[in-house]
Amino acid sequence: LVRYIESNLERIIEKQEDRLGIQHFGVPKVLFKQPLWLKTLSQGMAAGLYSSEEDEIYFPSVSTIDDVHKVKELLDHELGHFYTDKLNESFGRGNWPKYSDKQTSDDEIGTRLISEGIAEYFRKTMNNGQDDFKDSDWPEKTEDFYRTDVIYQGGYHLVKPILDKYGKNGIEYLITNSPLVEDLGNLPAYRTRVLQSLSSQPKNNNSPDN
Repeated sequence: LVRYIESNLERIIEKQEDRLGIQHFGVPKVLFKQPLWLKTLSQGMAAGLYSSEEDEIYFPSVSTIDDVHKVKELLDHELGHFYTDKLNESFGRGNWPKYSDKQTSDDEIGTRLISEGIAEYFRKTMNNGQDDFKDSDWPEKTEDFYRTDVIYQGGYHLVKPILDKYGKNGIEYLITNSPLVEDLGNLPAYRTRVLQSLSSQPKNNNSPDN
């Protein structure tokens, strides 16, 4: 599987560019080990990780995965993080996301929803994934937003209509206007505001057609 990633990385990037209507900012370095900083995070051992500081993708447990398609999906997801980070850097704004400290706080939930939602959009769009999350699935309590299914599947559900219509422009808007804590009580309204704001901007000819 290491050989598969090394042999297919550039081809997978090219397919994302064609399907998503974007232009990647080079090719990230892919490492098959656990990053030194992982032990300082609460996420534990993950199948794939992206470092916005180093512009590197890590697959610390790829040897335990025996499904090439699963690895390809992981790579599509992490490339979503890579693209979003490099897009933000291209505007001179530095790494994205960049949290204030290493501990998750309520103020960062919106950013995490957008970060993982965009990465899941890359993964699901490239692998014909479905949106199985509904607006009625949004939690009522703030602490429930820390659930993995809410951050990943909910995040995808939140950004999908925006990225379907506005592509790169949608990504740029979302990373500079992530939901605030007060938006968590009505994320459909937040999404509507984003769509309305983008509709008043010049159209992007590179928006995806999916």
